[in-house]
Order: sequence, then structure tokens, then C-alpha cells
Amino acid sequence: MRKLEIVISGRVQGVGFRYFTVRLAQEYNILGNVQNSYDGKVRVVAVGSEKNLELFLQELRHGPRLALVEDMKITELSAVHDFNNFRIEY
Repeated sequence: MRKLEIVISGRVQGVGFRYFTVRLAQEYNILGNVQNSYDGKVRVVAVGSEKNLELFLQELRHGPRLALVEDMKITELSAVHDFNNFRIEY
């Protein structure tokens, strides 16, 4: 299991990006959370298998139909986690 922090920038707020991310996480069996940042970015913490995380990241790079992903910064975090699901944080 790996744990990643993904910070996504571009046109990613107000376009359904968080809900898109929740659906993807459920599809790929990813645990963690997603939230909008005050600077206009979306921050994701994702825990999952190597293969599922790679598929998840590929889909995030495209985003939902109205989004425009300009950049994704991915940081490896320690694998310790306390998530039992994937949810939107406010």
C-alpha cells in the first residue's frame, strides 16, 4: 500500500472535481479524502495499491468534462493511514 498527497491545479474548483474524485476512488478501491484549497487547487490524499493508484492518477490527470488540469504535484507520504473510506473534506 502506498499513500500519496496529490495537489491539482488549473480549472479544478466549481466543475465537480471532488465528486469525480470520489467516484474514481470507489472504482479503484482508494481510501483517503479530497478537498478544495483556499488557493484554488484541489488536494487529495490517496491510499491504495500501486496498480490502483496509477489508474487513479491517470484519470485525475484528465479530470471531469468541465475541468482543465494544468499541473499535478504528487508527494509520497508515510504509508500509515487511518482511513476506512474516501470522502470529501470541507
